[in-house]
Amino acid sequence: MPLLEVTGLSKRFGGFVALDGIDLAVAEGERVGLIGPNGSGKSTLVNCICGTLRNETGSVSFAGEGLDGLTALINWVENGTAPAAIVATQMRDGKVARSRPLCPYPQVARYSGNGSNDDAANFACKAPD
Repeated sequence: MPLLEVTGLSKRFGGFVALDGIDLAVAEGERVGLIGPNGSGKSTLVNCICGTLRNETGSVSFAGEGLDGLTALINWVENGTAPAAIVATQMRDGKVARSRPLCPYPQVARYSGNGSNDDAANFACKAPD
């Protein structure tokens, strides 16, 4: 089983197709380089893999686990396996504009008072007041 697996990944920017059905498998210990001319989709692929951009089709998995919030929620609800964290993101123009942690009930997300209040890293799940 590959450590990182990308299957059928596609990304569009309006009418421009940046990625079209990309498949990639990287085994543990394997090194892979992405080469190509400017505008060929290298950065877009990496951004889709890490979640900075949302792909229209396809999936990304690491060590057999899907790298999306839906997989984490399904495992939580159906298998009782709570994720270490789930972060909700608001996207604008294909980029993360705001993020917040989703906290297990009855906890709520509290701002730490430091850093951007648009970044989930500056929040913690706490018991309500």
